Amino acid sequence: MLVPEPAHPDRWYEGSVPAVVPVVVRERRPMVPRARESVPPEVVEREPVRPVPVRTAEEECPGEWVDTWLWEVCLDRKQELAAQESWPPGI
Repeated sequence: MLVPEPAHPDRWYEGSVPAVVPVVVRERRPMVPRARESVPPEVVEREPVRPVPVRTAEEECPGEWVDTWLWEVCLDRKQELAAQESWPPGI
């Protein structure tokens, strides 16, 4: 059953009134340490780091780079190295 609102309020407040929120305090229980078996840490063997092979100017560009932008970059680099080695420079 619905009842209509009163015609006038019973009280007027200047602002909002915060509701009191009760704080629940939990009792602290003593912590008992659990017995654990000691397990040695797992040792992972890593492969030694191999240095990247240094490419020289005499080496050809890899065949798998044909028809890619890497092929063009490789050819440009070879031309730059050839220009540096020529005498007089830039020819």
